Amino acid sequence: MKRLLSFISVLIFVIATSTICVLAASGSQAVEKFGITGGINLQKGTETTFDSSRIVSGTAEIDTDVEIIVYRVAEDAEETKLIELDRYKTTVGLSEIFIENIDLNIGKNLIVVKAYNGEKYSEVSAVVKRKKSEIKIELRQGIILPGQR
Repeated sequence: MKRLLSFISVLIFVIATSTICVLAASGSQAVEKFGITGGINLQKGTETTFDSSRIVSGTAEIDTDVEIIVYRVAEDAEETKLIELDRYKTTVGLSEIFIENIDLNIGKNLIVVKAYNGEKYSEVSAVVKRKKSEIKIELRQGIILPGQR
């Protein structure tokens, strides 16, 4: 039993170190100081809003090119399609911050933030669902009790 546990431990160690070596060999390093400070929540899977736009802000090292792409998520019974709606580009200056006002469409919006600086690359994404403003008005006007429609 001890030999089996030892073998499994060694096997896991070999697999883990070989995976790390492959990732290191690919040469892709993360952009230093890159992070999102506002506009999208990376901790949640999906956010919901009535707002027509979001201000996405973040940090990155100087001279980093930041690209924000907004996709509409079109889902049907067979597949999910991403349709590019808008693309925003900026370069980080001396302040080491970036800020961009992006438009949201009704429905699911996938927001992808990419950062490039030489050979370094980082990417984050989040989903924001925009609801129609009419729903907000209905919610304000009506008091709904459990079991009523």
